[in-house]
Amino acid sequence: MNARALRVLAICTLIGIIAAGWAVRLEWSSWGGQEHGKKVFPNFTGTIETVDRLVVLSRYGQMTIKRTATGWVLTESDNYPVRSKVVQKTLFDLSELRKLEPKTQKKERYGRLALQDPTAKNAESKRVQVFSKDRNPLADIVVGKENLLLQVIREGGLYIREPGDPQTWLAGGNLAVSGEAKDWLSGPIIDIPKGRIAKATVFHPLGDTMVVVQDAKAKRGFSLEGLTSNEKLISDFYPSDIGRALADLEMVDARKYRPGQFPKGAIIRAEFLTIDGLVVRIEMARQGGADWLRVAEVMVSPDRATRTATGIAEEAAAIRKSTQGWVYSVPEFESVHLKKNRAAIVERKEQGS
Repeated sequence: MNARALRVLAICTLIGIIAAGWAVRLEWSSWGGQEHGKKVFPNFTGTIETVDRLVVLSRYGQMTIKRTATGWVLTESDNYPVRSKVVQKTLFDLSELRKLEPKTQKKERYGRLALQDPTAKNAESKRVQVFSKDRNPLADIVVGKENLLLQVIREGGLYIREPGDPQTWLAGGNLAVSGEAKDWLSGPIIDIPKGRIAKATVFHPLGDTMVVVQDAKAKRGFSLEGLTSNEKLISDFYPSDIGRALADLEMVDARKYRPGQFPKGAIIRAEFLTIDGLVVRIEMARQGGADWLRVAEVMVSPDRATRTATGIAEEAAAIRKSTQGWVYSVPEFESVHLKKNRAAIVERKEQGS
């Protein structure tokens, strides 16, 4: 390409950039009129340190996240600790929300933006309220659908409306608020990788007992004790699934444990022994349509301890401190492996196999 052609191309490129810039500027300036770019809560940043509680209303109900002397807790979960980073990010994101473009004022169209009444059946919206210690409201907003890539400003956004005001807005910001306790509560319940598990024993209510052990020769690293020559595993994954039951164990909710709250004759018990001598005993039972689990005992096995006595004892103490007195609702994918009895994972071999 000769010099003249290069100059022409450079001029055309410059003209295109200038034209695009003016187009964006005109489109930007047309959004929201005088409200465009203004923060939804202009004075909120200066009040963050005075926040005493957040209330989130959704189709799941109400969650109240309250500040205490030791950190944030979820009131509806018997004051179980909440992850402070989630609270801090929520407050910061609220302070950064700004109006971009007015949307519908018609109530019948709120559903399209997920800005309907948050407590309505199947509603995707959430209402977020923030209060100071003297119960003064610091922020109150209904949060709807996300708009992940705004065409003009190349950033994330979402739809919002202020309660009592029919006007809805497309807002700039990244406020992602969950209405479920699991996304706020501190977790996991416990985290012991399956590579540390030497042996796991599961006791079912009707006397069925299964023992899995770490086995380098097994396909998945664990084998089931007691298999006869006429039996085989339905899947090689089953022993390994039991061995990893305490790895990054998630919760759905948490409550204070009441002695005797699990129904007699319906408790699944399990004991896990690590290669370095930690022993963890858990209990699990079905209540209210959910599987609830508690860490019943944590101790050190003197016959197995390979780490310093201080190290393993400190780990046991830390687990006891965080779990003692609590019972946890766990998701099905976490509990299903412990609920299966021997008949569910073992079958008879076919003749000749």
